Amino acid sequence: IALPLLINPEHSTAELQEELERIQTQQAQLQRQLQQVASKVTSLQTGTSTPTTELKVFDGFGVAASKVYYSDSPLAIGASADLLSFADEQSTDSPSINTWRLSPHLGYRLNRNLIFNSRFTFENTGAEVHAAGSEPKGQVRVEFAYLDIIHSGAYNLRLGQQLLPVGLVNQRQDGVFYPTVNPPEVETQLLPATWSEQGITWWGASDSIHYQLGLFNSLAATRFTADTFIRDGRQSGQLAKVRDAAGVFRVDHVSKSGIFGVSGFVGNTAQDSTIVDQGTIRLFEAHVQTFSKPIALSAVYVEGQLEHADSISLAITGNPAIPAKANGYYVTLSADMLTVLDQPGRAGTFPIFVEFSQYNLHAAMPTGYTADPTLNRTRTTFGFNYRPQENVVFKADYQQRKNKVSKEDDLVSFGISLVF
Repeated sequence: IALPLLINPEHSTAELQEELERIQTQQAQLQRQLQQVASKVTSLQTGTSTPTTELKVFDGFGVAASKVYYSDSPLAIGASADLLSFADEQSTDSPSINTWRLSPHLGYRLNRNLIFNSRFTFENTGAEVHAAGSEPKGQVRVEFAYLDIIHSGAYNLRLGQQLLPVGLVNQRQDGVFYPTVNPPEVETQLLPATWSEQGITWWGASDSIHYQLGLFNSLAATRFTADTFIRDGRQSGQLAKVRDAAGVFRVDHVSKSGIFGVSGFVGNTAQDSTIVDQGTIRLFEAHVQTFSKPIALSAVYVEGQLEHADSISLAITGNPAIPAKANGYYVTLSADMLTVLDQPGRAGTFPIFVEFSQYNLHAAMPTGYTADPTLNRTRTTFGFNYRPQENVVFKADYQQRKNKVSKEDDLVSFGISLVF
């Protein structure tokens, strides 16, 4: 590209030099833009463009769930998967291998202010034919399908089925975001991930403070069980009873080094039961996640309190011992050994990690019921990851498990997680 140089004889030498440098800068910028356009044209003609592996996330979401917010096209398609999940519980049972989860994502930007986003999950290879009265091994479900109404950075609305904004895992389901093969049990047994319901959320950010305030259908207390706390009370937005609603909040301080925040869920759980006396659940958690290469730290503390657990126990067939309180925590520490050893020309990362967790599903019981000490559990997990690139990780870990009564079978796990 040749740009004409117009010389005014009244200009000084310095001015002419400055003008020449400005024109040369413009010429270089135009040359780069032409190269980019030529590259895009070539990739469209041949289909040989190199995909990006950069993990771009939107306000706490996973990678695939974030694509619609960054895509140049209105249509965004992605997926996350947890493949080749091997588990050996060191017992007489045979080890198992599984496609634990495959989750296609579909999003569409209807206009600058309306965004549709969704995720569908095939778990344990999906639904299958099973004997009458038995539990299906797999399932297919909508994890989220919502419409965002974008107003500004600070004030927006989200309507539809959503992943509740609690903990570190529930909104970021992609396995590339946590080092263990399986999510931490504190996140699945107490919070409990994966947890999505129908509702409306007011969300946004101001500087480093990010917030979410929501109103959702609440849990169904008559589905609670003695050994899973509130987990089986999830309605997953499927013909959900909404006589009782729940308020949900989350506040995070976000910086380049990590996040620190709190979240909570409060609501009655009686729904249409005439026996359950409200059954108010108050679930709160605090979380921190830091990244300071080569070290990374994650920690979560959870406490749940259930009012009128006695009336809930009486309302359920068999009168199970529904706990009045459950709590727990976990801490995960990892270090990238390739960074520690300062390997020149290294590809990817190789973090090793240790995770310790303790949780008690029967921390407090209603009058007349006795706590089950086997539900007071401790988990210590050691393992490593290998990431040839950011969106693919090979995982392996060994978990020592015990409870207040006895040692449980240890667990050896291996898996592959990827997202695009």
